[in-house]
Amino acid sequence: MNWTNEEGARFQPSLIGSSVFTGSLTAEQAWACRDRDGISLGEALHRIGYRGDAPVTLSCAGYVEIHAEQGVALERSNADVGVVRRTWAALKLLVEFEGAQAHTGPTPMAERRDALLAAAQAIVLVRELADAYPGRLHSSVGRLEVYPNSPNVVPAKAQAFVEFRSEEPELLQVIQTRFESALAEIAAATGTRLHLPQRQLREALPMHEGLATLAHAACAELGATALDCTTVSGHDAISLARVAPSLLLFVPSQGGIAHHEAEFTSAEQMHTGLAVLTRVLARAAEGEGVLSDIQPGTER
Repeated sequence: MNWTNEEGARFQPSLIGSSVFTGSLTAEQAWACRDRDGISLGEALHRIGYRGDAPVTLSCAGYVEIHAEQGVALERSNADVGVVRRTWAALKLLVEFEGAQAHTGPTPMAERRDALLAAAQAIVLVRELADAYPGRLHSSVGRLEVYPNSPNVVPAKAQAFVEFRSEEPELLQVIQTRFESALAEIAAATGTRLHLPQRQLREALPMHEGLATLAHAACAELGATALDCTTVSGHDAISLARVAPSLLLFVPSQGGIAHHEAEFTSAEQMHTGLAVLTRVLARAAEGEGVLSDIQPGTER
């Protein structure tokens, strides 16, 4: 499978294709997602001839995915393959402050309703929350949209794309309550209006024990070293785990570098991962019993 929009780089949320397949999103909801230029996913797919009309009714007895680790655990352990056992939960919010457009020169400071000032305070808060829970909470603002984005105009609107990630779903609930309460205070202090047009909570999920055991056996048969892992990043296997036995495998990432031109996995490491993936799929298809909890042919 090659799923549409795993990363969510242009359209939000991420994992759109696999979410439609599993029923977390309807096709109509997916098509309605828009990029920063206002182009919808449906329009973009139509332009390149990839917007279909067939129902999503493929049978799914199980799912196995392989990916670069995007971390350093495999490299530091000198392991060939990571067998992901569980995932972190993720809370994603689109935070929007609405202020008033004004001249940056003569407008008195006390009368300014600066949306970017509010967003800046929110961004600092996002980092402070993560620092309060070292090792337990990751946070980021990876994208900021400012309107009208002119050097001599007080911004009338600012949007911040916020993420919190944790292995503890309860902690994310606490963080969401604290964060949204603090955002309201920031809006009041800056004379802006707060909007939260998008919220998405991706649950922490375990991967399938039987498939993980099979992956360890495949590594042993091929002479590859395996390491049990947890993924902080989102992957399509997380979507599929909601409806079918699923497994996520990792190959090493040199220096843990990811989402950067320097990201690198050697050909030998990829070949080892491919051999393990192939062995796992073949053994599962031959009836190893690991997928006995799903009847073949079940429509998902």
